[in-house]
Parts: sequence; C-alpha cells; structure tokens
Amino acid sequence: MKKRKWLSVLACVMTAAMILGTAVAAEEEQDLGVVMIGGGEEEDTSEPVSLDDIKIGKKVEIEDYADFTPTEYVVQDEFYVFGSGWESSGNTADYIILYFSLLNKQTETVDFNADISSIVVTYNEKYQYAGWTFQRNADGQPEDGISSDQQFSIDPMYEGLYMIGCTLPNAVIEGTEPLVLTFKIGENEVTYNIRE
Repeated sequence: MKKRKWLSVLACVMTAAMILGTAVAAEEEQDLGVVMIGGGEEEDTSEPVSLDDIKIGKKVEIEDYADFTPTEYVVQDEFYVFGSGWESSGNTADYIILYFSLLNKQTETVDFNADISSIVVTYNEKYQYAGWTFQRNADGQPEDGISSDQQFSIDPMYEGLYMIGCTLPNAVIEGTEPLVLTFKIGENEVTYNIRE
C-alpha cells in the first residue's frame, strides 16, 4: 500500500514538472524582442545625492540608478501632448521647460514618471510655483509630451525622455531676480539655476 502511495505522489510531481516546462517554453517562444533576463545580484542601493546647479548637456551619473542628462531649457507659450492636444499658457504667462533624458542603470524596469516629484520654481527667493512633468515621445517630435495614460516604464540600459515645466507669470519670466527650478528624481534632489 505504501509503495502504491509513493508511486502516485511521484507521478503527480513528474506531471507538474512537465506542465511547468511546457509553459516556460511557450512563454519563451512568444517574446522575440530584446529581453533583459537579469544583471546579477542587486547591489546595495546608493545614498541619495544632491545634484546642485546642473548644466545643459552635462551628464550626471546617479550611482546604481540612472544617468541624468539635461538636454535643453526653453521658454514657450505652448507645447503638444499626445493624447490630449495643445497646451497653451495664455497671454499673461509662459511655460518654462527643462528637457532631459534618464538612462536606466538598474537591472529592472523603472517607472521614472512615478519617481519625478516635488517640482517647484522659486522666484527671488520668495515666490514659489508648483511644476509638472511629462514623459516625451522618442518616436515623434521629441519635445512633445505624452499624456499620463500613455506613459510607460523604461527597461534596463534604455533611455527615457522627459520634460519638467512650470507655468509662470510674465512678470517672473521677464524679471531679473534669481529663478530656480528644484525637483526630485527618486530620493535624489536636483537644482537648476535658470537665472542667478
């Protein structure tokens, strides 16, 4: 009786192993693109860094996280967002926009959209304005934003394009006093001195 019970258990285990092997093979056949399998053991995450006074075109490496490269700063009256259309600041204000890229240096897919936060523009060390962010379209006009329902995560060693902006009154845009953009990427604090 015991022998029959053990043979029954062994048959169940072998059947389960065959089903699992077939499922894994079928899954591997479906994905024909580049697939990141892993990058070894994840190292201890690095301490947050402060990226003070970043410069356009100068890459900054955030260890075990991403390469951050600010690519352009502009002042403009409108921009296009895929999925929702044109955004216009109107006659009494303009947009300030910082374009940048993030190269994912982690071994897993990352939603940088969720990691970008605390966007504030400070004028004359007194007035503060809340900012906003959009992921950008790498396949169309790279300066265009993507609506939040169409944004996506970035795979390891791929680059994501982003824009951070703020709507500012004309008096602030045309002023001469200091104007500073600050924000966070994950726990890393970033400062861009628009006007010193």
